[in-house]
Amino acid sequence: MAADKLSALDLLVNFSVNPSQQSTSTEYFGNEQSMIDNQSLDIKGPLLDVLSAHSSNPEEDLFLLGCGMLLIEIKFLEKLIRSFRADDTFDAYIFKTKFRVKIPIDL
Repeated sequence: MAADKLSALDLLVNFSVNPSQQSTSTEYFGNEQSMIDNQSLDIKGPLLDVLSAHSSNPEEDLFLLGCGMLLIEIKFLEKLIRSFRADDTFDAYIFKTKFRVKIPIDL
């Protein structure tokens, strides 16, 4: 699971959920890892999750793992973390393969 990979890198992992998912997510992830979407924002979908996370911790950097990147190898996440810690002036990091460019993670 992606959360296990991120936790193994000593990153705090939270799951943004809507209010109807709160009881189920709390049972599964616990109170500490479940973050309820900010319903005062007039948006829906993944953007609501991101903005809810940001509004709850505006001074913290966010490490977002796209849902299409759940199987990413931990060695690539480690490389990304090392790059960010060495130089945190970039707004986003992009993975490029010989076949295509992927934008899986923003910091």
